[in-house]
Amino acid sequence: MPPLANSEGPWDAWYRDVGYVPPLDEYTIRLLEQTISNPDTGRINPTDADKFQEGLWERNVALKPSTDPYVQTINSLTHNDVRVRRAQEEEIHNLAWRLDLERSQSAPDELVFQRTIMMSMINRHSLMNSGRKGIQPVFDFAVEMPWTCPPMPTRVSSDAQSRGKFLTQPQPDLAIAFRRDILFPKLWHLLPPGLRDIICYEGQGESKTTRAFHFLAIESKPSYKATNDQVALSRCLNNASQSLHNLYEFFKEAGEEHVEVFFSKVRFFSAVPTTQGIRIRVHRACRVVDPRREGSQSPAAGLPDDSVPKPPIFADYPLQFEYSDCFEAHGAEFSRKYIVGIFDRIIIGYGMKVLLECLKKAAAAVAAKCQRYFAEHDERLPRARGFYSHGQMPPPAEPTARLANPPPPENPVAVETPHTTLKRPREESSQNDSERASRIKRANLGARVLRTASGSSRATGYCFQRPRID
Repeated sequence: MPPLANSEGPWDAWYRDVGYVPPLDEYTIRLLEQTISNPDTGRINPTDADKFQEGLWERNVALKPSTDPYVQTINSLTHNDVRVRRAQEEEIHNLAWRLDLERSQSAPDELVFQRTIMMSMINRHSLMNSGRKGIQPVFDFAVEMPWTCPPMPTRVSSDAQSRGKFLTQPQPDLAIAFRRDILFPKLWHLLPPGLRDIICYEGQGESKTTRAFHFLAIESKPSYKATNDQVALSRCLNNASQSLHNLYEFFKEAGEEHVEVFFSKVRFFSAVPTTQGIRIRVHRACRVVDPRREGSQSPAAGLPDDSVPKPPIFADYPLQFEYSDCFEAHGAEFSRKYIVGIFDRIIIGYGMKVLLECLKKAAAAVAAKCQRYFAEHDERLPRARGFYSHGQMPPPAEPTARLANPPPPENPVAVETPHTTLKRPREESSQNDSERASRIKRANLGARVLRTASGSSRATGYCFQRPRID
């Protein structure tokens, strides 16, 4: 048995050795009571609509729709040739839809609605497994899986008045993604961990890394009585902006020609269904700076037609996020045949025929870049986890032992924390030198974290403290 700590008795040591949770000391109990009394400590939940929308605004996410001309192209995409359904089989599915919908309407239940109607919407057996012999599956879906990828840039990370609070991690009720091995059948191991994090939103792991680049998310809760529920729509904006951020960083890693493709063709879809109908939106990322010449009426690629360009969050981060209302159905239109046809157009017509092709070309460029760097330097391309968050870095973890009997300081003390240096590789000549210098400077500066009187970090959970730039 290892030697006992000063405050640890023989019973406590025995509990620890056999894996039995030891009694909690008074300080830990007080900490738990404080957390239980205020479960929102350290984060902003979607249910706090005003603060959550303010957090979206700090990320340059538009709260009102704007026109996206590319929606017309998406609506024109064909999907009828994907598969031939037998009439008898379709009638069985349509009958099941009607029965499930009637049950959900008469006795609202989140589990019944999610496991029947929502799964029928995406026609999971055909779409997820392709249904054709010899064809490798392209899509996968996830149910209530949190996205643990690094957070996208936000102004609150450098704003002392906001106390560094971030929005909660996206956790869609149902999300559609590509299978990772479709994009990276080889050389996945040569990609740096930071890059893999923004490709596989749900994190690293055998089951989690099977899904890459989620492009459709569905939000549905029993509390959502209408398709314009503000909590649901805010969650959709959170999902869409994070995914589009990840996609932008990936296309930028592939090269400038791929960045232009990103602005012109890459879209994210969100849906809010209830037992009475459904609302679908299409989301896009646009440039924050208006490159239009004075007097010209034609916008450059990626700029919203009827939205005022917003100021950049950081000098090297040129994104703002817009959306358009794409589709809405209620009453008799809310039928399986109609809704499945819409999702066919999104998942197959756009996802497989447009977005997947763009991603494959970008993935090939990224894989070649990583392979070339490894051959030249005998190491993987340096991309630490904070790289794609543009320098937003978490404070160092507080040692567990300090929670036992913290010294009671008279006043809060500002503590300078050790900084984390991100090794920046030699960039290609196409990248802007000033942007690169600004990004490196932020990444190499340490986070200045204010400690509270109890000795705990002000930045808790997923609340990162942005390094200060002198």
